[in-house]
Amino acid sequence: MSTDAYQKSTEHITSKMPKLTRAQALSAVRAPATGLLVVSSLALGLAAIALLWTAGYFGMKMMAPEDGQMVFEKKDVTETKEARKARKKVEQALLAENNFVSLSAAFIVATSLVLLNSIVLSGAIKMRKLQRHRSSVAAAALAIIPVLSPLVILGIPFGIWAMIKLSDPEIKRYFTH
Repeated sequence: MSTDAYQKSTEHITSKMPKLTRAQALSAVRAPATGLLVVSSLALGLAAIALLWTAGYFGMKMMAPEDGQMVFEKKDVTETKEARKARKKVEQALLAENNFVSLSAAFIVATSLVLLNSIVLSGAIKMRKLQRHRSSVAAAALAIIPVLSPLVILGIPFGIWAMIKLSDPEIKRYFTH
C-alpha cells in the first residue's frame, strides 16, 4: 500500500482528532489573555483613582464652596444690600447644583469603567484557564470598544488578538463551561 493510499484510508480517523493539545491551546491563549489582564488592571487602577479624586474634589467643593469666585465682579451701585445677599444666595445654590451634577456624572462614568474593566479582567482570567468561553469572548469584545478603556492603544489589539484565538475551533473545544 502506498503512502498516499494509507493517508486517504486513515483520513476519517485523523480528521476527528484534535490538531492541538490542551497544553498548546493554553499556550495559544496565554499571551492575549495576559495582555487583557494587564490592560484591564491598569484601567481599573486609573478608574479607581479617578473615582477617588472625583469624590474628594467635588465633595470638598460641595461642602465648602469658594467665596472668592466673584472677586472681579463689578459692583452695581444701585443694588441694595438685601438684593446683593439674595443674588449671592442664588449664585451659591446654582454653584452647588452644578457641582452635584458634575459629581454625579463623573461618579457614574468612573463606576461604569470600574464595572466594565472588572468584567474584562474576570474574562481574561477565565481565558487563561480555558474556562467559560462566552465570558472570555465578552471580555475580548469589551476590550475592543475604544470608550471603555483609557488604554485604547493597548486594549484594541489585545482584544482583537484574543477574539482571533477564541474563534479558533481547535482552541474552543478545550474550553470548559
